[in-house]
Amino acid sequence: MARVPVSQISPEVIVELLKDEYHECRFLALVLLIRKMQKAEPAERQAFKKLYLSHLQYVNNWDLVDLSCGPILGPDCLNNPALLFDLAKTGDLWQERISVVTNLYLIKHGNSRPAIRICRGFLSHSHDLIHKACGWVLRELGKKDLEELRRFLDSYASKMPRTMLRYSLEKLKPAERKKYMK
Repeated sequence: MARVPVSQISPEVIVELLKDEYHECRFLALVLLIRKMQKAEPAERQAFKKLYLSHLQYVNNWDLVDLSCGPILGPDCLNNPALLFDLAKTGDLWQERISVVTNLYLIKHGNSRPAIRICRGFLSHSHDLIHKACGWVLRELGKKDLEELRRFLDSYASKMPRTMLRYSLEKLKPAERKKYMK
């Protein structure tokens, strides 16, 4: 089987794969989209971002979200997170998860404010996949800024869903974990 360079795969092929009924095809489409974005000029990256946003209905599983949202949306949301706040309000589980998980990119690059705001907004969310995502993001926030995590926990630990709380505490010392679990 001949290998085709990513640069020769058209956006139309990516869309076709993204719309496929098979999860693996959608996963491949997102991998290809990320690879193309990494090598693209700024204007082309914006076109790929628009392609992604216009096909979010096919980014419909936790692994598809977790793979794609940071590399595709993170760079633009780093200094302008408005899109994440909009996605958080959609009522769509996968778009809400995108609004949370993209914050991993932002935290890695020094911007934790959107993560705090979005996780606070999801304290009463009903779905475990959002609880896990928020806990994961908070845990990563704690690796970069432990005091910021502690401030969040001091304010909201008693209101956090148990899964969110447990995930967020994973890197804390046992005594501190115990304190927040009470």
